[in-house]
Amino acid sequence: MTIGDHVLMDGGVADLTTLDYAVDAGVDEAYLLAPGFSCHLPAAPSTAIAMALHGYNLLSEQRISTSIRQNTRRTRLHVLPPLCPVEVLPADFRGTADMIERATLSTVHWLERHEPHPGLARPLGPSHDDHHRPRRPG
Repeated sequence: MTIGDHVLMDGGVADLTTLDYAVDAGVDEAYLLAPGFSCHLPAAPSTAIAMALHGYNLLSEQRISTSIRQNTRRTRLHVLPPLCPVEVLPADFRGTADMIERATLSTVHWLERHEPHPGLARPLGPSHDDHHRPRRPG
């Protein structure tokens, strides 16, 4: 919808997360697979669709971080940290096998230690600049 020079969009896309629905339904304990976002792109998205997907991923990360903060007192949460660095956009499937391997290593590490795997994952939240060193598991 357009009003004057402003294009407006329904904010419902970022209203509630599945975590919010689960907590409202009375869940006592939840495991959350944090989606993360493309946090170390070699260049800015070059198309409108790529930019929209990247923007949505940033919005999703902010919304789930807020949902976690709001629900930690209402339920026992286990948040698996998202991969970082992620150097591809969500529509780029060329790195799928690598990301699956990295996610597996990161998840095993988290299950054993309950902390992000250095160089593969980062804590969920707004501060992630220190985790942008492109290291591979070795």
